Amino acid sequence: MKKIKHSIIIFIIILSAGHSRAAFLDPGWGARPTGMGGAFTAVSDDSNAVFFNPAGLTNIKEYNACAMHAGLFMGLDEVKIGLNLVSFAMPVHYAGGIGVAWTNLNARDLYREDTFIISYGHRFIPQLSGGVSLKYLGQGYTLDKYAKADPVFEGGKYSDAVTADLGVIFKPLQDLNLAAAGQNLIPADIGLTHKDIVPPVLRLGAAYRLPNVLLFEQVPARNIVTALDICWRFQKWGDDRDKISFKAGVEGWFLDETLPFRGGLDFTGAGLNGISLGTGFLHEFEEMVKMSIDYSFILPVNGIRESYGSHRVSLSGRF
Repeated sequence: MKKIKHSIIIFIIILSAGHSRAAFLDPGWGARPTGMGGAFTAVSDDSNAVFFNPAGLTNIKEYNACAMHAGLFMGLDEVKIGLNLVSFAMPVHYAGGIGVAWTNLNARDLYREDTFIISYGHRFIPQLSGGVSLKYLGQGYTLDKYAKADPVFEGGKYSDAVTADLGVIFKPLQDLNLAAAGQNLIPADIGLTHKDIVPPVLRLGAAYRLPNVLLFEQVPARNIVTALDICWRFQKWGDDRDKISFKAGVEGWFLDETLPFRGGLDFTGAGLNGISLGTGFLHEFEEMVKMSIDYSFILPVNGIRESYGSHRVSLSGRF
């Protein structure tokens, strides 16, 4: 039975190798944005900006670093899918910022994706920022004796490509951000046996910040952010319901901005896809270094519902 399950998994991955239905599909990235349902295009105010919108690097006023580990769709028999990332961002002058990141998505002893990103953001005027990211995409397969005989892998078991993202953030009001980002804009061919382009993605986002709110007339909350993203993946398969997704999220800070709570919803054209929750803890050391640990949980509603959900833990520092 174990061999049968293993062969089924290999077969699914081989299908992925022949057609990039799942390859380099946005997994939600860091613990903070996934806690907000992935609605981060217009927020993008930390090192996660390199994944969502490089224009957000202009919002960074200090060095910002993050390391994260995630277990995706935990609880599935014979399958262990992990996601790791490291990101770093810093201001480079009064109107710009740069960021770098590495991510690794892997199904143990089966498949892996690596992404390397370098980003730059620039503020043209106080209300308008833009940014660009260059990305290296690489994917590889670990073959068992059954997969080795498949003609898909005659040319090798590794492929790579280079692509780019562009993004803008417009601030019409003090507490309102409107944003747009285009991802994978340079055709990235990751096919092993034939041309296979990672689909471009268009992200539109809005975020509104409420500086201070009194919940239930007695609980003070600060820096509450509500956000909404609309994403369209220009893939050649499926109908429009498979190509569009809607992400909504909220973040609020409590106990003198040391304890965040986050929540979010992820919809596709077919309905609710996932429910997200997140929290964390922020501690400041001598007013020079701020360290935070963040956690997020995504409960799948459609698709792989047999799992225990996806769990992320990240450690971040600002200095």
